[in-house]
Amino acid sequence: MKEIERSIARISSLDFNKPSRNHDLMQSLLLFKEYLRRMLLWSQALAVRGWPFTILAKYIDPSVQIDPTIEDQFKKILYPTPFIRTTCMSYLMWALIENTPIVNSYALPNPYEPLIQMYEGGYYFYREHHVVVIEGMKGEVNTIMLTPDLYNTDIPFISLDI
Repeated sequence: MKEIERSIARISSLDFNKPSRNHDLMQSLLLFKEYLRRMLLWSQALAVRGWPFTILAKYIDPSVQIDPTIEDQFKKILYPTPFIRTTCMSYLMWALIENTPIVNSYALPNPYEPLIQMYEGGYYFYREHHVVVIEGMKGEVNTIMLTPDLYNTDIPFISLDI
């Protein structure tokens, strides 16, 4: 299965209405922190502005785009917040370039994987100024500061099983 097909399947199976038994709030916080760390690594490597919510694939290959049919399919899904739609589309664009020589030359981890795992656990986020609020279907809520210095490390916040 191609990476884009696998990514489409993962996004299609997201269910934010069903609490996960495999995730808890602390794990979701760590996954989101790991997403921020990876986005910072990539943003620094590519000299990208707009951390942490930018479409990295466009900086590597400005011509990358998702098939309009697939894009329309995902526009019809009701996501809990607009950021989820944007990050899912960014993840799909990343899947189109992930295994290219230029991406591999950076030797950096997939920036979106931790976020997708958090979504698969039934957790989502929204942004309020310089704070991100992580929320789950069990009613749990916590916040994370959007300060790049907090994530400027080579040490992962969590080990991902994938």
